[in-house]
Amino acid sequence: MENSKYTKFGPNASARGAQVLDDIAAFIRRYLVCDDHQLAILTLWSASAYCHNHFLTAPYLHISSPQPCSGKSLCLTLLCDLSNADICFTGLPAAPLLDRLIQGRSLEEVSSSAALPPRPVLIDDYHHSFGPSEREPLVCLLASGSDSVGFFARDDEDYSLFGPKAFAGNSPLPRSLAARCIPINLRRPRPSERFIRYRDVQEEIKAFNDRLRRWLQEASPALSQAAKSFPPDLPPTLALGQIKCAEPLIHIAGVAGGGWPAKIRAALVAVFDLAEASPELQMLFDVHAIFRDSAFRASRPRPSPLERLEQQVRPPSRQPSASLRYFDPPPAR
Repeated sequence: MENSKYTKFGPNASARGAQVLDDIAAFIRRYLVCDDHQLAILTLWSASAYCHNHFLTAPYLHISSPQPCSGKSLCLTLLCDLSNADICFTGLPAAPLLDRLIQGRSLEEVSSSAALPPRPVLIDDYHHSFGPSEREPLVCLLASGSDSVGFFARDDEDYSLFGPKAFAGNSPLPRSLAARCIPINLRRPRPSERFIRYRDVQEEIKAFNDRLRRWLQEASPALSQAAKSFPPDLPPTLALGQIKCAEPLIHIAGVAGGGWPAKIRAALVAVFDLAEASPELQMLFDVHAIFRDSAFRASRPRPSPLERLEQQVRPPSRQPSASLRYFDPPPAR
């Protein structure tokens, strides 16, 4: 799925973009256990840190897991390095964290800077920094940063924290932040899965940072032009709020070309559907998939249904929703 509105502005930049994204995805895959949909989102989020100024919204991630030791902190470390962020905050209380985040981010300082350096915000174990309340100043600051015209007022000064953000933890996010986030629900690695310990990668990370920066600078005209329009060919199941969360990632994928436009659209449908599914609904999905495969794919070699169910991530328990529409029930007679 490659729309001409992206490729006509720079076919050479598109070819290089697809390759650098492919290489970053392969790099993440070496260290982190995640599915293909999550991998596509993490890769494009890393790229968005270098070009967020082109867009009206910034992508937020909520990284969670049903079990501990599932790679949440590792995921944030990878994103921190690939996005060239200053630091990943862990366990910092709300007041000092707020003071750190607004340093150099007054509207006067932001407007006087021709081009702010990438400054994504990453917070691990966010339950140490803020709770589910909507009235905490830190939550208001973080929520304001999802929109290019959003600002946070403190005393006589206004601040802008516009840019990508990622939060890792298992406690509920405040609703204002959760509504702005793309969910990434990781699972614990199985004993049979082999991966490399993440260390001694400074040179490789620096090379990725340089490649991303060069490509996105070259693709800057295409990104600016694409950001003026609504993303094309969106899956009909995505809600408007979900599209707003992911719009920068869709545009970056469109400019990169290759298989990335199709990857990000499929990824968004998958992660949002999984986040909305209750355990009961997920069980219906599983049973439906088993019978569908038995009836229509009997001749195709495949893993057993139980093997596939073992590989899936289960979301935290949520209120059941009226989502039987996913199963296309026949009309009542």
